[in-house]
Amino acid sequence: MKKLIASILTISVITCIVSGCSAPAEKTPVTTAEETAAATTTEPGPTPGPSHDFTDVDDSMTFDDIYIEYDGTPWAEQHDLTFVFDDIETDFARYMFDRDGNEYDNSPYHGVETVTRPIVKTYPSERDGYVVFEIDYTVLMPVDVTISGDYLSSHDFYHSVKFLDYYTGYCYPEIRMTADVKSFCVSGNVIYNGETYFVEYYQFNDTTYPQEEASFGNGYSEWHHTTQMDITAYLIVPEGYDGMTMYVNISEFNHTYEEAISMETHIPSTIMGEGKDEDYFDDYEFIALAQLL
Repeated sequence: MKKLIASILTISVITCIVSGCSAPAEKTPVTTAEETAAATTTEPGPTPGPSHDFTDVDDSMTFDDIYIEYDGTPWAEQHDLTFVFDDIETDFARYMFDRDGNEYDNSPYHGVETVTRPIVKTYPSERDGYVVFEIDYTVLMPVDVTISGDYLSSHDFYHSVKFLDYYTGYCYPEIRMTADVKSFCVSGNVIYNGETYFVEYYQFNDTTYPQEEASFGNGYSEWHHTTQMDITAYLIVPEGYDGMTMYVNISEFNHTYEEAISMETHIPSTIMGEGKDEDYFDDYEFIALAQLL
């Protein structure tokens, strides 16, 4: 399973060398073996590891067993995917309503959603033969809009970050984030060429509002508002895997509000773009996470 459900574990150890100054030869003190050992012995630092508590999540799901037979031809190469290494810009939609619950004529408002280039780390797992991938990134959604009326309620929908396997195209199952679901755990078995691997996927979302400005008058409301979501994803996978791929839809978020609120919450695993034409992949950008270690 070296190329499907696991990661390359890379831990860098920085050794600091401290130089000392010697006293004049005639005044050099005699140092005992015990004093030398005490001077060169330091307390070990804390073992690096995830900063979130995996036992405390808002929602969880166990996915059905996934059976995979890999023939050695990477799915991403079959579809000639292009990979990026920078921030990804896409579209988000803010649906806006008056005090009676009626959607405004110029709703939804479309803005530029920025997904920052992820920071990727790995840690040893408590399970033998597995490692923890930690992926940190931020989603920014600024709003600058003027709308008729002196009251406004709104709901934001955005293209979320997803993960798939470079070698097979299988997407990781997930739980959609909502106002009430800021963290989740998805886990289950992947049976790869007859070998069973238990995989876990966690996500934690910390939402803040670095800009919140609104003004009202003369029958209009003016809004300057930024939503910032600092997101950390963890995937616990077997050692040796280098196929973890992050991807984002960069097309316009073109659903109606009714379609958006009725979207599936618990999303099972599928093969990305199965049955679609090749131009389907033009609406996505991909980042190979192992290359960011």
